[in-house]
Amino acid sequence: MSRVPIEEVGDGIYRTTHDVTNGGLSVTIAQALAEIEDVTPAEVINDFSTYVDPDAFDRLFRVRDDDDPRHASGHVYIEIEGVAVTVQANGEITIEE
Repeated sequence: MSRVPIEEVGDGIYRTTHDVTNGGLSVTIAQALAEIEDVTPAEVINDFSTYVDPDAFDRLFRVRDDDDPRHASGHVYIEIEGVAVTVQANGEITIEE
């Protein structure tokens, strides 16, 4: 599994992006959280699925079959084990510890 590039933008605040034309938003988030927490993505995905259905979450901002964005704007905010995760419709992910 490849690593997700993460940028620390403040004290305990990180950013990464997800390619919305590619499925697997929950995997991108799990990889980012694992990188930050220094654990395996498998450990994170177990916690993630306690809070949200990964398959449903993946469909939120994925492009449609005709390559049109599902949502041009908007965001989703969740907390996983006390870590705040905000996903923008453009694929930007902010993680705050």
